[in-house]
Amino acid sequence: MLNAIRTAIRSCFGFSRSEANGALMLLLIIAVSLGGTAAMRCYYVPQEVDMKPQQQERLDQIVKKLSPPSSRDTHSSSPKTSYGSSEQPADTSLNINDVSARELMVIPQIGEKSAQRIISYRDELGGFTNQAQYDNIPGLRQRAIANLKAATYIG
Repeated sequence: MLNAIRTAIRSCFGFSRSEANGALMLLLIIAVSLGGTAAMRCYYVPQEVDMKPQQQERLDQIVKKLSPPSSRDTHSSSPKTSYGSSEQPADTSLNINDVSARELMVIPQIGEKSAQRIISYRDELGGFTNQAQYDNIPGLRQRAIANLKAATYIG
């Protein structure tokens, strides 16, 4: 089949043998890249995770809490909570010693890799005992650590 295409290219465009081979290679590269992109889109479709309604509601509350305030929310007063205690400060906070990677990824600046690093470090420690230990998690930036401290409590 490639010989037939090469012959057609040579006869239609008057290319030499090396020019026809080059044109054929370019056509193959284009076909593979376009076909590969389409195949990857089909293969790597984000999967929906089945969650209980309570879990989804909890994640929605955390996202709402961690999202930047809008102009209409600037005048509302919200109670300040200390996150260093061992008791749960609010419904939207996460217990760092029980949280899953998916729940951690809701926190701004925490992606999949950071969540896995946090969980690995937590497992290595046998559980966090205070938020100062967050500073020792390898590969976590200061902004991510600050967001983690604001969104979690030690339980």
